[in-house]
Amino acid sequence: MHIDSVPISREHAASNSNSSIVPDDELIHMVDVVEHPLILSGDREVPFTYLASLSAKWAAIKDKATHVQGKIKCFLTGVKGFRYKQRTTYELLCYVDDGSLISEILIDHNVVQKGIGHSPLEVTSALSSSDKQKVSGMKEIMRQFQAFLAHFEGMMLVEINKTSSLPIAKEMTQGCSASDARLLLRRLKPPPPRTPEHRSSDPIEISP
Repeated sequence: MHIDSVPISREHAASNSNSSIVPDDELIHMVDVVEHPLILSGDREVPFTYLASLSAKWAAIKDKATHVQGKIKCFLTGVKGFRYKQRTTYELLCYVDDGSLISEILIDHNVVQKGIGHSPLEVTSALSSSDKQKVSGMKEIMRQFQAFLAHFEGMMLVEINKTSSLPIAKEMTQGCSASDARLLLRRLKPPPPRTPEHRSSDPIEISP
């Protein structure tokens, strides 16, 4: 079973939601987030961030921290490589698009094992078994996991650290939670209507 190349066709790429309906103060806040990524913490943490913003945050703090984490909303555009044979850990490299970058990312071993439900050694053993039913069952499990990757569009908890050359997906959740959607909507809601300044109803005298 090979998943070395899984091109994924998408009709719609992730779109950037910064539109003209965003209030001025929210636009200023989002600009500040990019230019000053250190404010992405505590009560001001946004429901999700972007890979570009997370990379900027890491560049700002990597001399003082061992890693940085953030949630991104993205979809998989393809699988670069998947290694599991005669290994104790999975190595799954994917391409993701979050609207700011299309980036190569490493899916954490624990995430892959949770998705498949078996260790790499168990998968290798089952696929090389003389029991045809066992082989067929494991192939079906792998096909289901491949389908999960092909249709994945949701949230990832991504970590950038000093030991890995690639960002690492520590968690993958299909879809977007209602709470995250509400927080995002709060950032994008239209501004309240502005009350026009009071003006005198007296006619303006323009004659000499």
